[in-house]
Amino acid sequence: MTILHGLAGSIREFLPTAHALNGRKVVLIDQRGHGLSNRLPADTSRQAFIDDVVRVIQAEGLGGVDLVGQSMGGAYGDAICGVTS
Repeated sequence: MTILHGLAGSIREFLPTAHALNGRKVVLIDQRGHGLSNRLPADTSRQAFIDDVVRVIQAEGLGGVDLVGQSMGGAYGDAICGVTS
């Protein structure tokens, strides 16, 4: 499972959720400019956020993935899954 936070959020919001899903691999991603990521990223476009998530999913070797997103993270999740919003 990959969890994407909303605007102005961070992975810290979802640490309790990740712990509650004990036994399941959970990938939490601080998106560009949020949490522990680079505070001043060069590219903050929607596509850059989406590309980052796809790269993490591929790097983690996740085939089929449950993608959960809150607010902005949900919108990016829709785009990653090919759903228009």
